[in-house]
Amino acid sequence: ATLLHADHNNDVALLKVDTSVKPIPMAPRFEEKRGGEIFTLGYPVPSAMGQGQKATFGRVNAGSGVQDDPRFTQVDLPIQPGNSGGPLINARGQVVGITTMSFRTLQNVNYALKVDYIYPLLQMQERKPASTAGRSGLSLAALSSLYEDSVVLVFAR
Repeated sequence: ATLLHADHNNDVALLKVDTSVKPIPMAPRFEEKRGGEIFTLGYPVPSAMGQGQKATFGRVNAGSGVQDDPRFTQVDLPIQPGNSGGPLINARGQVVGITTMSFRTLQNVNYALKVDYIYPLLQMQERKPASTAGRSGLSLAALSSLYEDSVVLVFAR
């Protein structure tokens, strides 16, 4: 992967990978309510769990992050090394955030950067983000299968 742009304030980067991937539609802004169903796709702890993609499902727990940080949302889906940086996808099939971190001393307290804070990074690109139209009517399991070719394993060195 090649680093295109980095946002150090939000600890997120835009990478270019040398493979073809299908884009996932992005929500225009984060509007998820507590209890809303979400999922992520990623490669948690590939050294122990293997390099096959995993889907992790959960719910939105809060509209803010650590110490009420408005850039983040709290979720209860597990985030381990390897699936942080993956898309947080809502029940309409739209990216609503990027999984970022876990509160290590508490079980199932995890966070994702809201999509609102991803758009400025994407605006630096000539190509615009994927359409915001989601895929309503599909189950989370069906959406995870539909988007499996959209998320790739990237090893950081």
